[in-house]
Amino acid sequence: MVPAYLFPIDRIPINQNGKVDMAGLPRPKKQEKTGESIVALSIQQTTFLRIFQHVLGVPSLTMQDNFFHEGGDSIKAIQASADLREIGYGLRTQDILSYPVLEQMFFKLSVLQHIQSTIAPGNKRIPSTPIMKWFLSRRIEKPNWYCQGIVIRFRQLQDLHLLQRILKKLVFHHDSLKINLDDNGTGFYYGKPSKIKLS
Repeated sequence: MVPAYLFPIDRIPINQNGKVDMAGLPRPKKQEKTGESIVALSIQQTTFLRIFQHVLGVPSLTMQDNFFHEGGDSIKAIQASADLREIGYGLRTQDILSYPVLEQMFFKLSVLQHIQSTIAPGNKRIPSTPIMKWFLSRRIEKPNWYCQGIVIRFRQLQDLHLLQRILKKLVFHHDSLKINLDDNGTGFYYGKPSKIKLS
């Protein structure tokens, strides 16, 4: 693990339990950026930077910034790799750690030709996990009522057609969203996703 900052302190604060008082440690002063890139960014580069801004929790980044200096570590590298794959880009975790300068890292980025579901077409039985066995043992009268829902409120009217396409892609990519309970209530299987209707 590479620390994001290294700087000397006069003393290490100790709490009442004899341990390091983390709250008493001085906050590191982040070095100001000396300049911004004047080169216009492509849509791909802009998307790339937005992913890393989200993962690192920073308001802005340039292609000259260093992943580790902005608080990156191996866990965040895995997250960034996964987030990029979600939108159709391939970047190995190893490349993120080996090429920490974002501009160098960007050249390791690849465009995935397509994202396929890992489940073959047609229905496929799923071996029951402990939580699935628990659910089946409850013999719930109306199992379709056993669900979780969320309400999303938009600040402005969105393109419903685009939103519907996004949700279809999401369901296609994530196999867990295609899990069905058979008519007899005795097991689960992967089936064709239900139609998504928005109004």
